[in-house]
Amino acid sequence: MVVWKDGSGNWVVFEDRCPHRLAPLSEGRLEPSTGQLMCSYHGWQFDSQGKCTSIPQIGEPAAHAAACSSKRTCAITYPSQVAQGLLWVWPDAASSDLAAASPPALSSQWGAGGWTLLGGEWFARDLEYGYDTMMENLFDPSHIPFAHHGIMGSASRDKAQPLAITTKVDVTAQGGFQLFRDSAPFKTAAPTDTVNNFVPPTLNASSQTNTVKGTTLVLTFYGIPTAPGKSRVITAFFTNAKVPAFAAKLAAAVEWVFHLGQNQVLDSDGMLLHVQERLLHEGRDTNWRSAFYMPAGADLGIIKFRSWYHDCAGGSVPWPGALASQGLGPVLPRAVVMDRFSQHTQHCKSCSAAVKWIQRLQLGQLRQRFFFIDYEHWNRK
Repeated sequence: MVVWKDGSGNWVVFEDRCPHRLAPLSEGRLEPSTGQLMCSYHGWQFDSQGKCTSIPQIGEPAAHAAACSSKRTCAITYPSQVAQGLLWVWPDAASSDLAAASPPALSSQWGAGGWTLLGGEWFARDLEYGYDTMMENLFDPSHIPFAHHGIMGSASRDKAQPLAITTKVDVTAQGGFQLFRDSAPFKTAAPTDTVNNFVPPTLNASSQTNTVKGTTLVLTFYGIPTAPGKSRVITAFFTNAKVPAFAAKLAAAVEWVFHLGQNQVLDSDGMLLHVQERLLHEGRDTNWRSAFYMPAGADLGIIKFRSWYHDCAGGSVPWPGALASQGLGPVLPRAVVMDRFSQHTQHCKSCSAAVKWIQRLQLGQLRQRFFFIDYEHWNRK
């Protein structure tokens, strides 16, 4: 896909190929005089509807108009909309009516009265494991005190405890499912009720309520498949607890600090998931029901998600073209799996700006935290 903003300030999404000679339109440019997308190969221009408006190789007006009126000169346009600070794309140009009748799964906390978005804006990072592996992991709270030992609040190995997870709403193709538990995966000072809600195909919203204070923290995750063995996570955390206005403004101003913490969490189980995925999909047993042994009730979320993914969604992402037959490939080096810079920093306005001023101040150790920090479980006390 190629994503661009037209002269009126609207986001537009095309298939990333010019109808002329199939050059990638993502290598094109926005023509200032027209506000349209120009293919850099031969200069064809397209408006926000995908209609070709200029073919420099045809000088005769009637021939030019006839060529531009042909459907064969149109770029393929995908339905899209902006909601809650995110661009939502329907990746099928042939079903625009279905797209219009299928609203995105939005956060009920975003912009709602009484709720504060923590840490600035949405956080996004590309990951070296696939959509199903990422979503499965989000429904697995019992890994937190081990995989994220010492880096997620008070979570630690010595505080791990059994979990009793129950089903509030069982699996359906369109409705997803909803789970409930009345404790955290590690011992906490206050009791916590958690409702984990899956809205297919992308949203995982975990609402954690302190039953003593009555305050709720909502962890919102969107899981997006980008290629076989690769995915993107987009997250935002909301609370209805009182947050002083100055604290919220300060957090937004130093958004990169929050992002460093998010990156550390993702690094701490990144290698585990990268390898686990290959053992499942390309190992001696590719059936999750027999490959996994899950005797504990804490694994209910994995069972529910895998049931939805395989029984309701076909068990794979419908990749287009050559991606459909692309394998996962060998296990990648740790520095690639945990490459914060290419997966997040270079794309993040806050973090990339922080790197620049940290370089000017010559704070080498802090700068490194935006690039790669190896996370090894064996030596963490």
